[in-house]
Amino acid sequence: MKTSLTETGIGAATWRRSLPRAKDLLQLARPRLATLGLVVVALAYVAAQSVAQEFEPARFSLLLAGSTFALCGASAINQVMERDLDALMRRTENRPLPGGRISPATAAAYGAALSGLGLLLLLPVGAMTTAIAAGGLAIYLLIYTPLKRHTAASTLVGAVPGAMPALMGWTAMTGAVDSRGISLFAILFLWQIPHFHAIGWMYRDDYARAGFKTLGRSDPTGGSTARQILLACVAMVPVSALPSLFGLTGWFYLASAMMLAAYFMRAALRFNAERSGTAARNLLRTSVIYLPVLLLTLVLDVVFTR
Repeated sequence: MKTSLTETGIGAATWRRSLPRAKDLLQLARPRLATLGLVVVALAYVAAQSVAQEFEPARFSLLLAGSTFALCGASAINQVMERDLDALMRRTENRPLPGGRISPATAAAYGAALSGLGLLLLLPVGAMTTAIAAGGLAIYLLIYTPLKRHTAASTLVGAVPGAMPALMGWTAMTGAVDSRGISLFAILFLWQIPHFHAIGWMYRDDYARAGFKTLGRSDPTGGSTARQILLACVAMVPVSALPSLFGLTGWFYLASAMMLAAYFMRAALRFNAERSGTAARNLLRTSVIYLPVLLLTLVLDVVFTR
C-alpha cells in the first residue's frame, strides 16, 4: 500500500525546501576563487612540456577536474570552520552557513565529498601531484585556517598551499619536483603577500570585528603593511627571473618579467605613498592582472621560443 508525502504530513514543497539550493552550494564551493588556481595549474602543466613528455589531453582533463574539486572542497570546509566568524563580518554575513540556509553538517559532508573526489581524480595523474594536493589541503585547513585567529604571520603560512597549484601542474607533467618547478612555486608564494595584504587593508575593520589577526588590523597607519608589500615586490624581481636562470625560459620571458615587476612595483609605491583604500584596491587589481600575464608570458616563451 503506497503512502504519499501528503499523507505523512510532509508536502512536496516542504521536502524541496529542505534540500540545499544550487546557488548556496556554489557559494560554498566558491568556483570563482578556484579559477586563478586552475589557471596556474594549467599553465604550469603546459610550461613543463619543455622538459617532459608530450601533452596528454586525458591527463590534463583529470588534472583540471581533480584540482577544481579539491579547491572547491577546501573552500566549503573552510566556511564550516569559520562560520561563526563569517557571521560577524559584513562581507560574509550572508554566506549560506551564517545565513542559516545550509547546516554545518551538510556543508561539511559536501566539502569532504568534493575534496575526496578531487584527490581520487588526481590519483591517475600521478602520486606526486596527489600528495601535493593533499598536503595543500592539510596545511590550508589544519594550520592556516586556525592560525588566522592568532597571528598576522598566518599570511605566510597560507601562501604555501596557495602556491601548491604551480607544483601540481608541474609534477603532473614531469612526475618530480625540481628547481624549475620550485621557481614557479616561489613566484606564486611571493605574489600572495602583496595580494593578501591589500585585501587585509581594504577590509581591516571587518577582519577586526571577527577577530582575525591581520597585519592591517594591528597597523593603523599602514606603514608596516606598506613595507611588507614593498619587500615582497622587490623580491619578486630576482624570483621572477629564476625560470630563465634555471633554463626554462629565454630572453622574451625575462624581459617581460622585468617590465611586469616594474608595473607591480608602481602600484606598491602608490600604496606606500597614500595608504588608502583606493590605493589598496588598485594594488589588488594590479596583482590580479600581474600573475596570469606573467605566467602566460612564460608559457608563450616555452612554447614558441625554446
